[in-house]
Amino acid sequence: MVNNLYKSKVSKLIEKAQKKGLIKKYDVFCETEEGKKMALSKDETIYYTSVKKGEAK
Repeated sequence: MVNNLYKSKVSKLIEKAQKKGLIKKYDVFCETEEGKKMALSKDETIYYTSVKKGEAK
C-alpha cells in the first residue's frame, strides 16, 4: 500500500517536471553553463576511468 502510494507521488512529480521542461537528458545538461561548471577535468576523467571497479583504497 505504502509502496504504491510512493510510486504514485513520484510518477506525478516526474510528469510535472517533464511538462515544465525541468528534466533534461545528460547530453543536453552537459551543454549548459551548469554542466560545464560541474564537468570533470581531463586529469579527473583519466583517473576515474583508470581505477579498477571495486578496488578499495
